[in-house]
Amino acid sequence: MIYVTDIDECASRPCLNGGQCQDGLNEYQCNCATGFTGTRCDTGPLCRTSPCKNGGTCTETGKKRTCKCVGSFTGNSCQKSFLDTLPDSERARLTVSVKLLDKAFSYDLTDKSSEKYKELKTTVVEALKRVLDVTLGPGKYEVDGVTFSSGSIVVKYEIVVPKNESTAMQSNIVAAIKKHSGPFAGSTLDGNYVSIASKLFI
Repeated sequence: MIYVTDIDECASRPCLNGGQCQDGLNEYQCNCATGFTGTRCDTGPLCRTSPCKNGGTCTETGKKRTCKCVGSFTGNSCQKSFLDTLPDSERARLTVSVKLLDKAFSYDLTDKSSEKYKELKTTVVEALKRVLDVTLGPGKYEVDGVTFSSGSIVVKYEIVVPKNESTAMQSNIVAAIKKHSGPFAGSTLDGNYVSIASKLFI
């Protein structure tokens, strides 16, 4: 004979904002009050506008919303990065260059107002952020500028980092980009062409 003990999952009151908890076998379900959604009824009118920036998660309790920030982001809406708290004297600027092998360069890419420039800039910044968020952590750096030049396409990023961590970050960034496998910005990276230079923030 097998005995199954069912614990009341509603005992901990997991449903928020007036949601009613319905106990099941090793699970619960929240029936949310009008205007609230989510597995715990934690998303309501205040969170529907996605007020939390930079990957933050919004939760609502009563008439108050709270953003839970990721990485080094802070602020009521996760709008401030760690770098926002540093004065210029404590920042360094790294220039990172990578080469995209199977994309053709055009002079439109030197015109920052052109659609081609804007489109590729968005793509390459998102690709770099995916690599750097894993390596450095979200909010620990800022991509400040992007330029393109010929030779397939050479992408030059201006990255702002804390000065006291810039030396360690340089080698981490190069290693992360070189070992990145798979497409990068819809292209192939030339693993032999990754360079980085550092200078004080001005």
